[in-house]
Amino acid sequence: MSYPSTPGQSAGLEIWRVENMRPVPWPKEKYGTLYSGDAYVVLHTKEGRGGRQSFDAYFWLGSESSTDERGGAALLTVELDDLLEGRAVQHREVEGHESTLFLSLFKDGLRYMSGGIESGFRAVKPDEYEPRLLHIKGKRYVRAVPVELSWRSLNEGDVFVLDHGLTIFQFNGAQSSRRERGRAMELTVRIRDSERGARARIVLVDSRNSHDVLQADLDEFWSLLGGPVPAGEAIAAGDDDDAAFEDATGSATVLYRVSDASGEMSVVEVGRPPLSKAMLDTEDAFVLDCGAELFVWVGSGATKAERRDSMAIAENFLTTNSRPLHTPITRVVERGETTLFKAKFADWFAAERAALTAAKEAAASESAAASATAQPEVDVEALRAAAREYEEKTIDDGSGTVTVYRIEDFELVRVDPQLHGQFFAGDSYVVQYAYRNGNRDEELLYIYQGRDSTADERGAAALQARNLDAQSKVPASQVRIVQGKETFHFLSLFPSGVVIRSGGAASGFGNVNETDAYDPPDAIQLFHVRGSRAENVRAVQVEPLAASLNANDAFVLDAPGHQFVWLGGGASLAERAMASAVAKTVSRVPRDSVVVEEGAEPQAFWDALGGKGEYASYAHLVEVPVEPRLFWCSNATGSFRVEEVPNFAQEDLLGDDVYVLDTFVEVFVWVGAGANAEERSKAAQLAVDYVDSADDGRDSANVPILVIQAGHEPPLFTCHFHAWDASAAASLSAAYDDAGLAQMAGVGRVVLRKRPPPAGCDPCRLQDYLSAAEFAEVFGMDREAFDTLPGWRQTKLRKAKKLF
Repeated sequence: MSYPSTPGQSAGLEIWRVENMRPVPWPKEKYGTLYSGDAYVVLHTKEGRGGRQSFDAYFWLGSESSTDERGGAALLTVELDDLLEGRAVQHREVEGHESTLFLSLFKDGLRYMSGGIESGFRAVKPDEYEPRLLHIKGKRYVRAVPVELSWRSLNEGDVFVLDHGLTIFQFNGAQSSRRERGRAMELTVRIRDSERGARARIVLVDSRNSHDVLQADLDEFWSLLGGPVPAGEAIAAGDDDDAAFEDATGSATVLYRVSDASGEMSVVEVGRPPLSKAMLDTEDAFVLDCGAELFVWVGSGATKAERRDSMAIAENFLTTNSRPLHTPITRVVERGETTLFKAKFADWFAAERAALTAAKEAAASESAAASATAQPEVDVEALRAAAREYEEKTIDDGSGTVTVYRIEDFELVRVDPQLHGQFFAGDSYVVQYAYRNGNRDEELLYIYQGRDSTADERGAAALQARNLDAQSKVPASQVRIVQGKETFHFLSLFPSGVVIRSGGAASGFGNVNETDAYDPPDAIQLFHVRGSRAENVRAVQVEPLAASLNANDAFVLDAPGHQFVWLGGGASLAERAMASAVAKTVSRVPRDSVVVEEGAEPQAFWDALGGKGEYASYAHLVEVPVEPRLFWCSNATGSFRVEEVPNFAQEDLLGDDVYVLDTFVEVFVWVGAGANAEERSKAAQLAVDYVDSADDGRDSANVPILVIQAGHEPPLFTCHFHAWDASAAASLSAAYDDAGLAQMAGVGRVVLRKRPPPAGCDPCRLQDYLSAAEFAEVFGMDREAFDTLPGWRQTKLRKAKKLF
């Protein structure tokens, strides 16, 4: 086996570089940095709520990689899929033309570096750095592209980062947008924290306003770029081509069959849209050419040659049809198709619903027959145990030695073993894990960053991890973990569960306004317990308010004189079991907790939360046949564009645009503060059209469509985002005028007649949320005429139209 260990054992990313036709693990601290002269294999492992894993395998080809490296990457990806028992969806990615799915794996952006295997690992002396100039590109998914170290590489429409080791300059072009500058700053801070141990200075250089920059820094900046700009010349004007940078071309869709049934491999056209699922034959392989992308579908009965050659045939399509070599190619297997692939077939989802209905009817019939003939009971627990045993097979079971250090004043302070698994959101930690791998001693260093920890604490954690590695007799792998993104293996190191408390120690820098922040002994604390099984349940402290509750999970409420374990109607068995254990962990005095089922809460419970209030209730969180989907809407390019955001998280919501979130039960239209009127109105109409065109039995007459403003998200929206940060959301908030709100909420009377009314709507002024056209249609008069009517008359009309 080429791979040194079995991949895909825990959720997260794994990357290998192709070296001499073998996969070599890529250091985790380098994730997001790829060399143009190399090829890589990237595995993204996802773990569903029931513990079921799914895989996406990518082979990424640098623009300067050799033919051997490219071929090796493709073969190693096939080998990787074999190790995963054929369950991986395979993707081909090319430098500069990556799919949005691939780019979404790197939330901090993707950086290209010149050179390859020889230059990628050259020896570098501490604090000696080769200057580099990075061009920040991409509207939503940031890529840092190395360009010539010259002032002529700059332009006024973009942002550039000049990395000079312990001084990092960010150049903001005069025409660059606020979003571009913000995303570039995220990358600049990441370079400072993860590559420089938080020791580097950041200097901002604005093209038209640099009065706040020290002259010595300006001189250094221009000197590195061969400047200053000579008299009579100027920095190039900018052109807003970020959207074009991310665009892909499209053409006609054609389905081809790949078969060797005749004795030799043949490729025959099967059909064009509308395509039917029945066109696919389980005994063969198929290539679906969609112009801007290609899919390879492999039937479960396909021959070995068809499986092997189908991907190569798809690549030949690019050459024979004069298609760009960077065109994405995705390989799927029968019964493992992606949603995007299924969507290319007009009847696929309808067929799935029919099969599901038939299965339910058959199951009901078999159940009735079994009851009539007194069949013996099935040992369900034994089946579950067998399933768990299979799922939990890993190289390491987490039984090694764990040592936890917290960063205090830049130093490592060992955490009492009795407190292992308890972290503070305002702190950074280093978790040292020693274990046996066969006959070898191995070591792993986790750098854990609390959500509210400071940049200097994060940098100090990275630096101290390197010091621990240097002192250890065993070379250690270093893994950066951010709160809310904990991997399965990290969580498994703490059998009693992970509890993340609010607060933490003050920063190591002497800020007189900064002190240690911990809850006082009599504070009311609420902990959100979430996970699919005992090994991945964690508890996170949230605001002690009713709005923080989520009926899909469990909570622990710790208050003076009382402790409650609250079990939501949709809480899993693991969450229910672990909530009691978490209660003992967080309790400040020995006592028994009171278990409370949703709907049976005593008054003392609501009193501790400041009163009973609205929260994400179970009726809105029932299990549905599809995962939530997020769509980005923008007209920044001059035309209204809609794209799906894969693997979405809160940071994907940009304040200048509009998003549509489909949770199947509801559809939300999220409006950023900087979104323009056209984006608001078209996104609202898109939501209606999207539901009406769905082939899953839904329409806008029976699905609520809710318009919400950035910074004012209701629990029913935020519960679909992992570890929602209310303070970050508030920063996107802005006031909306009534006309803008009416335009946004012009999704129709159907929505406004729902009871209760949509979150954020004033139930006494529901008519204000109708568009001007629908207002006139409903009331037979315009808004001005309606407002002149006496109050009793307005009320009578609103009742008659069911808008009361």
